[in-house]
Formats: sequence, C-alpha cells, structure tokens
Amino acid sequence: MAVLRLRRFLLAWLGLSLIFSSAVGAELRGLSEQELKAAALNQVVHFVRWPGSSFLDSTSPFVIGIYGPDPFGGILDDLVRGENVSGHPVKLVHCFTAEAAANCHAVFISSADLRTADRLVHELSSRSILTVTDARTVESFGAIIAFTVEEHRIHIIANLDAAKKANLTLSSKLLRLAEIRKERP
Repeated sequence: MAVLRLRRFLLAWLGLSLIFSSAVGAELRGLSEQELKAAALNQVVHFVRWPGSSFLDSTSPFVIGIYGPDPFGGILDDLVRGENVSGHPVKLVHCFTAEAAANCHAVFISSADLRTADRLVHELSSRSILTVTDARTVESFGAIIAFTVEEHRIHIIANLDAAKKANLTLSSKLLRLAEIRKERP
C-alpha cells in the first residue's frame, strides 16, 4: 500500500510540474509513457474552463472518458480517485461509442486508430468536450490537446481553433507550456 501511495504522489507531482515548469514538458525518468500521459491528462483538465451549461448542477460529476481500449491500465483510475475539477467530483468512464463519449467533459482518444479518432472528434467538435489524444497530428483531425512523449518528456500541443469551436477556454498557464497549433485550412 505504501508503494502505491508513493507512486500516486510521484504521478501527481509530475502532473503539477507539467503545468508549472518553465519548459514545455517535464522529465521524470523511471515512469512509463502511459504513466506520463495519465498524469498529464489528470492535470490538464484543471486548466480548462467549461461553460456553466456543461453541468446539470453543482454536484454533477466531472466525467473523463477513455474512448476505446484503456491505454493506461488502471493508472488513471488511481490518479482521479478522490479528485475534483472545479468543485465537481471526477468520474472516469470507458466509452466504446460516440454517444457514450458525448456524455463526458473530457475524452482521451488513443492514436491507435486515427480514422476512428477523426470520426469521433468530428462528432464531438461542436460540444463543450475536451478531446485529448496522443496523436501528433492534432490539428489535422480537430482534437484540442495532444500529448507526445519524447525522451521521457511530455510535449503538449494545443489546437486553439478546436478549443474555440468547443466553447472551451484554455488557461494561459497551460498555453505557456504548449505548442500552439491551428486547424489546417
């Protein structure tokens, strides 16, 4: 149990350092790529503002969806347990349809199948849903945030056009760390 707490502390620390470090990304050797991405996802949602109409009431959960197979293997489950975003308790769900993903506030879409990702993002693009992927070509299919891992460093890519279309506001703290991209014409 102590090892699990230490690992969770290290992942939370990594997430905080992702957002508050002076360089894009953060380095912490010894963690897997999945652990780095889970920590980044867990932290990025704290630096996005959703319209008030995104929640039924003040006690509604903040729903993070994992679309398709879970690349995190339970890591994200451990990180979000007991967490809240803007006063809303975090609930993690696994989505296998666009309809299920449409009920989330944030959805992680693996780059494993870019055609599926493209269709899903297109279906969700007009809703206030933060779409997050691990694909490099974030601007080509309209996801809002992408994470890439290079030499044990998380690199954040933000698509401002997609965020605007989804009526989401990305914090300046997040944007200072991110590579900014726009939709291709």
